[in-house]
Amino acid sequence: MLIAEPEVLLLDEPLRAIEATERARLLRIPGRRLTILLASRNPASELGLVAHVAYLRNGRVELIAPVGDLDQAGLPLSHAGIAELAALKAAERRLRRAVPE
Repeated sequence: MLIAEPEVLLLDEPLRAIEATERARLLRIPGRRLTILLASRNPASELGLVAHVAYLRNGRVELIAPVGDLDQAGLPLSHAGIAELAALKAAERRLRRAVPE
């Protein structure tokens, strides 16, 4: 059963078999804006569809960041790139905690 108007929609590779241009068109149907959590084993195929990336490891969210943070760090929109960005952000947090302002 689907909820008529969910606040957040979780999709686990629902459009994998559809061409990229058609997938983009389907996800941009006009109407009410909705937050969609889109799980993907191939993040690069979602380029242009996503505003933020999240990295989950061992059941914990290790990173939520704008997709532009990958570009700024020179990293690709891939599992490895997102994992590396998560590691960089974690190192930055540890450094900020270790060095008093």
